[in-house]
Amino acid sequence: MKIKFFMLLAAVLLSASAFAQSGNNGTLKGDVNGDGVVDVADINAIIQIMKDGGGTGEDTKYYWYAGQTQPQNMSSNPTVDDTNFTVDKWHTLGTATTIAKTITGGTSGNDWYVAVPTSINLKPTATDLSTLDTSWDNLGTITISGISYTVWRTNGTGSRSAVYMAGTGEETKYYWYVGQTQPTSKSSVTPQDSGTFTNNNWHTINVNNTYSFSNPIYNSESNPIKGDINTYWYVALPADKSYSIYDSDDVDEVNVSGNWTKLTSQITIANVTYNIYKKVSTSRQFNAYWIH
Repeated sequence: MKIKFFMLLAAVLLSASAFAQSGNNGTLKGDVNGDGVVDVADINAIIQIMKDGGGTGEDTKYYWYAGQTQPQNMSSNPTVDDTNFTVDKWHTLGTATTIAKTITGGTSGNDWYVAVPTSINLKPTATDLSTLDTSWDNLGTITISGISYTVWRTNGTGSRSAVYMAGTGEETKYYWYVGQTQPTSKSSVTPQDSGTFTNNNWHTINVNNTYSFSNPIYNSESNPIKGDINTYWYVALPADKSYSIYDSDDVDEVNVSGNWTKLTSQITIANVTYNIYKKVSTSRQFNAYWIH
């Protein structure tokens, strides 16, 4: 869309240049940079104006937050302070993939929260900005001006908080699992994304989608999974998401009916923590379930 716009703009400006340079001593229409000529330089000037003024040519702006008030959704960009790193303030992140700051001005005994762009994949680390600090809690995401931010709760409740975070610059990938073999931690998975579902396989979740009973991650009635003679079925879902297992009447089988048991142990796949759910069943087919 931007390319088409600039091509059209170029055609209009250049077609107007004949009139603009024909001896008219007044203000030239299309002479954006004021050099007395309407040409390609004026297109470049418009592009720069759009970038500087927040127009459609502007790159996405990212921010990060640290404070003792849990941040909420916002429809517009926050007011930032890149000078004073004190409690309850937003700061410009830019293209950085690390944060190493001490935030002051808090109240002892209160929790600290940090919010960072989800797509940058920033995670808490030790002071070396390399070793993951697993003591922080992932509280899910909020939306700031249409951009997803992950909210973390730190492990400290002092009057100040040291924030060390590092990321890959790539968005975290999420998966889910279903099978009759209990899944275990691993560094990576090869998801089955062919549109079919089989026993003991991982599948990709598009976390940018809004899932519901009418638009589930998985519908076993249309995609039943065949298994073997076994006593158990297992499902693994991201721990920092609110997905659960539902029956065909949209009743939560984990939190309401209790037909599925959440195991106390979790597993890790590509640095993402997953909850494991287990059901005693003699059925050789995984059906009558929705996941959303």
